[in-house]
Amino acid sequence: MARPKKKIKRHNRSGVYSKKGWLYYTLPETHVVNGKVKTQERWIATKLKDSPENRQKVEELRKLKFTHSRTSLIDVNIIFSDYAILYLQEKEREVENTTYRTYRDNVNRINSFLSDIRVRDIDKKTVARFLDDLFEVKHLQKRTVEDTKAELNRICCKAVKDGILVYNPVPETKINKSLASKYTKNIPDENKVFSLDEALIFLNHAKVYINNHKRLESHVLYEMFFIIAFFGLRREEILGLKWSAINFTRKTMYIVHTVTQGTQVNRKDRTKTKDSQREYPLPDLLLKIFEQIKGKEQYYREKVGPAYKENDYIFKEDDGTQFSPSHPSKIFKKILREIPELPQDVQLRGLRGTCVSILLNYCDNPKEVQEFVGHKDITTTLEIYNKLKSRASKEKLGNIMASLLEYKPT
Repeated sequence: MARPKKKIKRHNRSGVYSKKGWLYYTLPETHVVNGKVKTQERWIATKLKDSPENRQKVEELRKLKFTHSRTSLIDVNIIFSDYAILYLQEKEREVENTTYRTYRDNVNRINSFLSDIRVRDIDKKTVARFLDDLFEVKHLQKRTVEDTKAELNRICCKAVKDGILVYNPVPETKINKSLASKYTKNIPDENKVFSLDEALIFLNHAKVYINNHKRLESHVLYEMFFIIAFFGLRREEILGLKWSAINFTRKTMYIVHTVTQGTQVNRKDRTKTKDSQREYPLPDLLLKIFEQIKGKEQYYREKVGPAYKENDYIFKEDDGTQFSPSHPSKIFKKILREIPELPQDVQLRGLRGTCVSILLNYCDNPKEVQEFVGHKDITTTLEIYNKLKSRASKEKLGNIMASLLEYKPT
């Protein structure tokens, strides 16, 4: 006959036990198994005999460990990929979905090198080797390496608080300057926005390109590019523009709704900042453009028939399907590649910068321009102007030198 197991006596306070006359206490310990977070009770022997006096000591010890220290809450031998899951779960609760996507992408980049390494084994040599690999293996730009290092620093700071790392080695580890110089593209800042002439060249080419590529379902993209340049709108603002925001009677347009891309497409009745919520008076030219867009929409609604997807968004595909947030940017780059005389490093948001620079050339009050485009800080407005001004100034001075110095071929 099997010997019956001795019963374990649990005392009044949760987590304190007596077994064979000896006291134990438990603490929750977190593990990650197959990508899922699981919490189990870890038994800790006190080597104290079961007595009222010792029970009180153990209860106070457990309370201290549980309340003031997280050392025992996470397995100290946890590998980085599992710990990253816990880190991302915290971030997902703290930040917007679009911001969370950046955290997730950075963590995935770190995981590609450190996934099987125990967090407690991360030291300066490991971090230095990882940063070098970002250049030599991934061929990343310096800015991306700096962002990834910052993410690893945040993770290691959490590991120190959780009692897994004794110290954080990331801040003391420097980025290799020679590798940064070797793999970093030096792109002049002034080339990141169009001048007025360049914007006109782009828009003229865009109209021809889109008319010749109906299969791209881009019948409204020319108007989209034009309106971005006209008002300096952000991509999320132009994609979030609805017919309900256009008042043809009062001749106004409201920027109140945005469409962004995170781990999912986010559609929200709010803008990037409070200053971004704004109202525009619509001149007759813009009213005419919106009327043309509305006419195109009705044409395709009748052409597609019952399959047309009804919604209030202004910029969408032929069948009413809403554009993915990346679609306008992709078409913008396709068009730009066909215009080699334009700077090729300009992105869709460069049209927003173009609007700012044009307005600052014709407006004496930068504050008015800041409010027009919805910049939170006037410094941002002036920085864009200075980039374009620097480029124009260099061209002017170069022409002066060319007119003064006479070159005589040998």
